[in-house]
Amino acid sequence: MLFAGTPHSAANQMLERIILVQTLLGFFTLLICILIVAIFARLISKRIKQAKVMVETLAGGDLSTNLTNYAKNKDEIGDIGEAVVHLQSNLKSILTDIRQHADHLVKTSDIFADNFSNLSEGINSVNIAVEEIAQGSTCQAQEITSMNQQTIDISDFFRNNSKTLSRLSGMGGFYCRI
Repeated sequence: MLFAGTPHSAANQMLERIILVQTLLGFFTLLICILIVAIFARLISKRIKQAKVMVETLAGGDLSTNLTNYAKNKDEIGDIGEAVVHLQSNLKSILTDIRQHADHLVKTSDIFADNFSNLSEGINSVNIAVEEIAQGSTCQAQEITSMNQQTIDISDFFRNNSKTLSRLSGMGGFYCRI
């Protein structure tokens, strides 16, 4: 390298200084870039860990935790946080609906149980009444059979008496006063 009017050693020293300064500037620039990347990576990692905590909280079934703090930022991770908060709201709504339907189902089931109990009692009453009617009918049939037999016996008695009276009256002159 030749510099006009500058000795060769002075030019080399100046080039060595320029190279040293540029190397140091490049090293410090690289160091600052690494530091900036590390800071951003740490911030992003922290936000991802927060999003993970939000999702784990929901996955564990805890819908009471306030997750809106995680959804404050307007970046992609904040969008994920907003989606998780929306999911939490929807899950709460679904669970409320399920509870209401379960309560309604329990009430309806109790009504059915009461109605079936009343129906069962009514059927038992009808069975008892039918049994009593059957027993009463059996007794009446027995009484009617007994009365028929007595009527036959009375009819036979009168027939026999009538025959006896006919014979007596055929014997002639027998007279009976009552």
